[in-house]
Amino acid sequence: MGLGKSYNAEEDETLTNTQGKNEQFKSAKILDIRLIKPFQGIPADITKLQLLPTLNQAKDNKDRTRTLNLPAGKNSYFNRYGSTIVVSDTLRIIRDNLADGYRTDTAMTVLSREKGLAAGHSGSNVSTKGQSEAHNLLRSMVMDVLTDDDINRLGLKEREDVVSAIFSSVVVTSIAPAETVRYTFSNGATLKDKKGGEDYERNRNRLKERVDLQMDEIRSKNNKLIRKHVNKYLMSTQKDSMSSPLRSLDTERPHSPMRDEGENSGYFIQGGKYLTKKRKKTETLNPPKDRNLMGMYITGPFRAKRRRLNQ
Repeated sequence: MGLGKSYNAEEDETLTNTQGKNEQFKSAKILDIRLIKPFQGIPADITKLQLLPTLNQAKDNKDRTRTLNLPAGKNSYFNRYGSTIVVSDTLRIIRDNLADGYRTDTAMTVLSREKGLAAGHSGSNVSTKGQSEAHNLLRSMVMDVLTDDDINRLGLKEREDVVSAIFSSVVVTSIAPAETVRYTFSNGATLKDKKGGEDYERNRNRLKERVDLQMDEIRSKNNKLIRKHVNKYLMSTQKDSMSSPLRSLDTERPHSPMRDEGENSGYFIQGGKYLTKKRKKTETLNPPKDRNLMGMYITGPFRAKRRRLNQ
């Protein structure tokens, strides 16, 4: 556990007053916040967002499962999932409990993509070459979760903890390390959020610490299952890697090891290699008591402050 109190959306300065009060993003019209796909808008009109369909768009098999009949265009990534069977309860967990909260500011976000490279997120001021492919890797991860029998046979509470932990860990992994960003863009990438660039790897380390606190909180006996999905996603970003060294998971936790946060003189996005020694943890904010707020908690370090609360 952290040394401080538990996360409370009403006290989160990265949220607007309305978001904090409502404990959600989806009712607020904030143009400069975007969700790292595929978490945005689940369920969604696949013809518009090319994401997962609503439960109503899937055929009810009368056995707690539904068949996805995807109304996708001929070039849609989801064509490969035609008539895929998913468990309704797992899709509901993603839709109702997890989808809204996993949001970062695009001005601070650079995505991981295949070949060990990075792709700027729209609004980041970094080249978006490869962004669509980066999102496809995340879409594959969600489909893997939905169709995993080992996940679907868990009880609802345990299943929600496992899926939430996978999402949290993948969010960290999906944000490309500073080292990868500099390799991809020959050290010339500059984030729109300058402070976000200065604190880039520090913020990634904070995300990892929050994932650790989440794992401590849920005390899941399914760590192997969680790591399986996170590692599969991580390896999909390293396929035919052009960079060195390859990224890897920590030996104990479902994320990569902590990285050097130190300054790299002349570079706009700060951070370095994996640390060889354990570092003292600095995160003091504990996970929320309401598990539906876990996404907001995890992604907070990659959102800029939007208000100042009275101290």
